[in-house]
Amino acid sequence: MSAGDGKAGQRRRPGRPARIGRAQIVAVARSLDPAKLTIQAVADQLQVERSAVHYHVSDREQLLALVASDIFQSEVELHELPVSDNWRTVLRDLAFATRDAVVKVGVLLPYFHMQRVDGNTIIRSLEQTLGVLREAGLTEVESVRAMVFVSQIAFASARDTLLMSPDATHPQIQELKDVLAEMEPAEAPHVANLLQIWDAQSDTQLDFSLAVFIEGMEARLASRDIGVADGDAALPPD
Repeated sequence: MSAGDGKAGQRRRPGRPARIGRAQIVAVARSLDPAKLTIQAVADQLQVERSAVHYHVSDREQLLALVASDIFQSEVELHELPVSDNWRTVLRDLAFATRDAVVKVGVLLPYFHMQRVDGNTIIRSLEQTLGVLREAGLTEVESVRAMVFVSQIAFASARDTLLMSPDATHPQIQELKDVLAEMEPAEAPHVANLLQIWDAQSDTQLDFSLAVFIEGMEARLASRDIGVADGDAALPPD
């Protein structure tokens, strides 16, 4: 075989782009401003042709979705749930981990799809949470409802955090302030106090929401135990 033949044999097959992987693409994409993130911008950073990136990512929307999911997964892995048989602790940790992960996704949240997250990471977290809830005495249906409810609380907290303006003002607070400015103070004193207290995006508010939920679940479990002790039927499952 001639030297020329050897070089020809080392060339990429027709149609196959430069050897880059999806992980490289996502890593570079995460380093760029989401507002300016494009297939071409990633290709420029990797010093490859645009087609090399397109080989792994079909379009900008998929690229944004991959970045959003990668950010979420990275945060979830940083907040891995502790091994605990205390369902209250597990639910609290789940809520804060979820809230923090969603906040990190930030402006890319509209592109976030759970199915793009590594299944093993999510399955382990779900299995641990559901197992602890079942051990605590909740039915299978109650365990699922409880976990979903806590996730909804976490997402709501994250949403309020993301809605905060650069000057740390929630848009709904500003709207209320604008309305109150046109009213006499005596007309809505409780709403005026609300504006001083409301910090929907804070850890304090999330703590309060979780405390109310946990106390409700404790009462539900206690009522069931009392009913069984008195010879009555346990509370019916959902």
